[in-house]
Amino acid sequence: MNFYLENSYLKLPAYLRILLRYFKKVFNLLIIFLTFSFLLIYFKENLIFKNNLFFLFSLLALIEIVLLIINKNPKEDLRVYNPDNLNLDNLLNNKARNLILDVITYAEINKTPNDLFYLLFLKELINQKEVAEVIEKLEVKKEEILKEIESYYHNGKNINDLTNQKNYIDLTLFLLKKSYEIAYSFNYHEINNLIIFTALASLEDPFVLKILEKFDIKKEHILINILMDINKNKKIKFDYYQPVSVFHTSPEKKRIFNPALTSKTTPILDSYGDDLTLYACQQNLGILIGHKEEFENLINKLVSGKNNILLIGEDGSGRETIVFHLAWRIHNELVPKELLDYRLVKLDLSLLYSEDREKFLSRLTTIIKEVIDSGHIILFFPEIHQTILEPYLNVMQILNPILNSKSIPIIASTTPLGYIQMQQKVNIDYLFEKIEVKEITENEAMIVLSLKAILWENQYKVKISSKAIYEAIKLCKTFIKQKPLPKSAEDIILESINLVKSKGGNFVNQELIRELVSSITKIPIKEAIGEEKEKLINLEDLIHQRLVNQEEAIKAIARVLKIYRAGLEKKKGVIGAFLFVGPTGVGKTETAKVLAKIYYGSENNMIRLDMVEFQTPEDLEKLIGSKDGKILGQLTEPIRQNPYSLILLDEFEKTHPTILKIFLPIFDEGLIKDALGREVDFRNSLIICTSNAYSEEIKKAIEEGQPFEEVTENIKSKLTPIFSVELINRFDAVVVYKPLGQKELMKIAEILFNDLKTELLMKHGIELEISEKALEEIVKRGTDPIFGARPLKRKIEEIVKARLAEMILKEEIKRGMKVFIDFEDDFQFKVLV
Repeated sequence: MNFYLENSYLKLPAYLRILLRYFKKVFNLLIIFLTFSFLLIYFKENLIFKNNLFFLFSLLALIEIVLLIINKNPKEDLRVYNPDNLNLDNLLNNKARNLILDVITYAEINKTPNDLFYLLFLKELINQKEVAEVIEKLEVKKEEILKEIESYYHNGKNINDLTNQKNYIDLTLFLLKKSYEIAYSFNYHEINNLIIFTALASLEDPFVLKILEKFDIKKEHILINILMDINKNKKIKFDYYQPVSVFHTSPEKKRIFNPALTSKTTPILDSYGDDLTLYACQQNLGILIGHKEEFENLINKLVSGKNNILLIGEDGSGRETIVFHLAWRIHNELVPKELLDYRLVKLDLSLLYSEDREKFLSRLTTIIKEVIDSGHIILFFPEIHQTILEPYLNVMQILNPILNSKSIPIIASTTPLGYIQMQQKVNIDYLFEKIEVKEITENEAMIVLSLKAILWENQYKVKISSKAIYEAIKLCKTFIKQKPLPKSAEDIILESINLVKSKGGNFVNQELIRELVSSITKIPIKEAIGEEKEKLINLEDLIHQRLVNQEEAIKAIARVLKIYRAGLEKKKGVIGAFLFVGPTGVGKTETAKVLAKIYYGSENNMIRLDMVEFQTPEDLEKLIGSKDGKILGQLTEPIRQNPYSLILLDEFEKTHPTILKIFLPIFDEGLIKDALGREVDFRNSLIICTSNAYSEEIKKAIEEGQPFEEVTENIKSKLTPIFSVELINRFDAVVVYKPLGQKELMKIAEILFNDLKTELLMKHGIELEISEKALEEIVKRGTDPIFGARPLKRKIEEIVKARLAEMILKEEIKRGMKVFIDFEDDFQFKVLV
């Protein structure tokens, strides 16, 4: 198709064009004024119209004429007008045509450089009422964006020369071609200012992009507003079976009479089932966005005689919507002739069973007989696994003959887990043809939620920002994996509406969506501010308050967390993956505990796995779950529930090599699938692996005085027999932990004793002090060449905590008193009042 832009005004010089357009406006106003004056005089003198009703009617008609002149429709309908040579001027409504003439005229008079031409368009568009309303919905002040445009325009004009100028009409034509593509993709009838605004945001003009980026306006935000604007005048009905179908336009039917209506009656089926073709007849369902491949597959299988079809997908993936659309297509005669005269009836078996368990089998038998006798009925069994897996019910004794004979077209739906569980009980793969229902794309979700947002705005009397819709889709796609799009984003928006309404507000914005998703997932989505920012800045110092020595490990962890929260994270993989190597009791595990407590808020926010439990290939199901769904993965399930976690894998070297391979995609891509095929996202997780490998060698080398850097490099080179080179290369850092000397052990003892001191003061109001000699004795008794500082905490409990507990119970010490611990031949507890 050849596009061009031709308008009689554009053939005139700029100043003459202004004069003629101004004259036309004055002439139109004069005609309107004279007509109005004539009507006023005529009706005043004519007594027959003294009741003023005819005058009022005429006045309204005149106003309507004026409005038609101002908002003149395009000459052609974009949806059906497709000549070989297309004049885009014919598709513009009057306001868009006037805008284009204004921009071109201004550019010609002021000799605007080409680079700034689209900036002029942006300025004029934002001054249009409908675009200004979009800007307002995008939570941006019109005045601020206009001020920024003026600044860019004047600065740009000073540095741009006028050489190599293009024709302004060519530049406009390029913009209008993009506008045409957008309008056509939405099945819209005209090019208006909103469509042009969307096209302008999609052109990637550097000046326009800078302005839009500064105010965080994305083309997706504008598209959502366009979708809502196109459909906002639809008559809303909330009692629809599928409410969003109000936006669905039915084609003209070819036949008046449906032979299925004269088939034998099905009174029991009608009592317990929902006739979806009847709902389609009443325009109560049928809209389908996405799922084109799955729908075509369903039609092909039904036509080819593969009558038992199982739709497998997560809740909210669109399984039922596909079936609704089939009913709509049948009603509107948009299916192959083999399906034309069918009724599609939904029969919820679990609901039928719950109503009367005793009569369930007999009722189902009667329903099946009715369907066979009547003919031309497709049965839809939603969530069929719920009935098949019912422990005290053998529904298959009725369904098996029907499914085997394929005498009735049956569509059923289930979840991936339900499918796996049914496989254990019946030969589901033999009985059904499977269709996997995939999650729709983000763009498709954007269309669905834009339409639903119109319903919600009317139902709940709120305004929903297009940024909020876009943010919900983007964040749910990234962080909420338990539910597919659009269900996950829909739930977030509805929860946001409830939150806003509970606080007396009426506006759902982007910030609220971020806060809600962050609250649900525990992932810090917003910028680091306040307390978290302070923690990040001072993270090394905060960790050092709890962890002695091990400088390299602390710096490495602090570095990756700061990069992640500053928004400079890696595109792939986890936040950070570390391997800590060293003797027992030197602080490897303690590092993870301290980090969980300081930054993640609590040690409870740490997922800790003892890798000694994963020494055989069969242990893999303990990690990622079992295929029958009976065993939940100790690694995958906690991350599905809380993606923002610290994962500690103790004694990593004892993991079976087969199981170690699963960590390659986790470290590399940040994604794996569990046993049920569900994607598990580790991209917001920090992983710390510990190992005691070469502990004796590390201690010996340090004792012999070898430089620690040499010891570290030597140990790293020796790890390849234990861990593959592939795996080692995927760690952000391999950190060798130093053995602890007397000085470090004393510091650890001080930290542990201060914890006890704080606890005693807070709970009992009793002060506690200890002499250096007593502390040295505790360190002497509580450390071990093999276990390092690990027994130290237990020894403090045995020596100090146990004795203090006894003194409190015997009331030897009370609130306001002070206890001093010293050591001579034994520990002495002196009470000071």
